[in-house]
Amino acid sequence: MAPLRILQVCLSPSWGGLEMSAARFTEVLTKRGHACSCLCLQGSRLHLELSRNGQATFSIRAKDYFSPPGSLRIRKLVKHQRVQIVHSHRLSDLWLVTPALWGLSGVKLFGTLRVYFTKLKKRDVAHRLIYRRLETLFTTTEIAKNAIAKNLPLRPERISVLPNGVDLSIFNPNGYSRRDIGEELGLREEDFVIGLVARINPGKGQLELVRAAKKLKQKYPGLKYLLVGEITLGEGQEHKRMIEDLISESGLSENFILTAFREDIPRVLKALDLFVIPSYQETFGNTALEAMAMGVPIIATDAGGLPEILADCGLLISPRQSGPLAEAIEFLIENTDQASELAKKARRRVEEVYDQEVIFGKLEQIYSQSLEN
Repeated sequence: MAPLRILQVCLSPSWGGLEMSAARFTEVLTKRGHACSCLCLQGSRLHLELSRNGQATFSIRAKDYFSPPGSLRIRKLVKHQRVQIVHSHRLSDLWLVTPALWGLSGVKLFGTLRVYFTKLKKRDVAHRLIYRRLETLFTTTEIAKNAIAKNLPLRPERISVLPNGVDLSIFNPNGYSRRDIGEELGLREEDFVIGLVARINPGKGQLELVRAAKKLKQKYPGLKYLLVGEITLGEGQEHKRMIEDLISESGLSENFILTAFREDIPRVLKALDLFVIPSYQETFGNTALEAMAMGVPIIATDAGGLPEILADCGLLISPRQSGPLAEAIEFLIENTDQASELAKKARRRVEEVYDQEVIFGKLEQIYSQSLEN
């Protein structure tokens, strides 16, 4: 396959799964031989991370959805870099990107929607004009695809499921030692450790996990809980304080370890005996894939795309409730053989369905076919 000139676009100020996916697209496609760069919001964490890693980046200041000067800057960049493929990772950025590409028929536009919604319809004239330029809109699960088809002005054939992939050479349970990360975080070898990796946000279920821990404290006083994540830029400070206060009020300060986002997620997952995803709604859940790849038993909510990802490789519970979460944790603590079998099945599922090499090979084919057409 001939190398392609690709521009990934993500003008988000935050740093979470969406932004990390944009970074991964840029890095992986570059490693696969393409001239791939990323257009970021100036000064954003995404911009800083990619620049630090030596990736080609461009940045703009973008405060408004629709900005003729912003679109003009993007247009100049696309023409100067002779970009063939533009891939937007936030649909809100299309209000800047689509006008920038008007008249440039040789440039193909793709988008990815990772936010799961079922009620908000966007079929008015303005949205039709913005979305009609898309070759394909990717989403990560079939349930999300069905919702998009009902709510966005796109024909079903222009919506494609492209699940997130995981790098199995990095997320390899045989490549890490529990002892190393355990010593760093103050964990003993005999500790039973339950982990949650997610942005600090009410919808991610951190409070439900603390409430579940309170229910379990009498029977399992020594359980350890590792919360990894940061607040969204400019938001979430109050929610983080609520989590910290509830931990303290529940007498769980010795049980909980809170840390910001880390780069060494495979090492963190190696330290866990159980991984929980108590999200209220989750379009996909990259951390689910990563925990599955690392062979960690998973409890997740029956919400959004999580059941599709896990299939029969984990326990599903109702969202927004601490009781079912506590019961599921207790079940896997008491049934170690079943927990181990779920973890093995999860690893096999990732190898068969979510291998990053296969996912990006499919993406390259779709990019190339759009140029041929």
